[in-house]
Amino acid sequence: MKPSRRDATKLYRQRLPASVVDECWARFNHALRPLADAGRLGVVIVRFPTWFSPRPAAWKELAELPSRLPGLRVAVELSNEHWFEGTACEQTLGVLEEIGLSFVCRHSSVPAKPVVAATADIALVRFPGHPPRLASQASQSETLADKLTWWGPLHRYSDAELAAWVPAVRDLASSSSEVHMIMDNCWRTNAVDNAASMLGLLASS
Repeated sequence: MKPSRRDATKLYRQRLPASVVDECWARFNHALRPLADAGRLGVVIVRFPTWFSPRPAAWKELAELPSRLPGLRVAVELSNEHWFEGTACEQTLGVLEEIGLSFVCRHSSVPAKPVVAATADIALVRFPGHPPRLASQASQSETLADKLTWWGPLHRYSDAELAAWVPAVRDLASSSSEVHMIMDNCWRTNAVDNAASMLGLLASS
């Protein structure tokens, strides 16, 4: 592949002039204003990919978010585990609280204990369903339906999975003014049914 062709397949931010990046944020901010002005915008969630790791450029980008979206409540979801390893976790949460950004807690299908914290007046928990299973993890005896349940939107949380989050949600509610729970397992009625189940578990706890 020719260099010119290869370079044209992806657009990297570091190759863009700062003025272009500023314009992208300005247009995004402008698009949100009608919702904000109508009182229909709760919080803007900025989800960062796994390659967004704790380094000077990343800390700078987090610090700039309030000025990128002035007057809006902003939350961040950090996918890279290095943000939460050892003493880095306390630093990460402390910086988010200092900046005024809400931290998005996230359910995970892996055994590791999720990070649960409220760093602003709004606390958030996202339930993404199960991540896609790698081909090497799938059993040859599994049916197509079994394999599809590992695609996030198709996953329907069991009452046991949801009940495990009840104490954490209660803790978040005690240290924030609002707790938003986001069901991203949006296949058919999975999200609606799981949201109703979660509300019922909270009401009975």
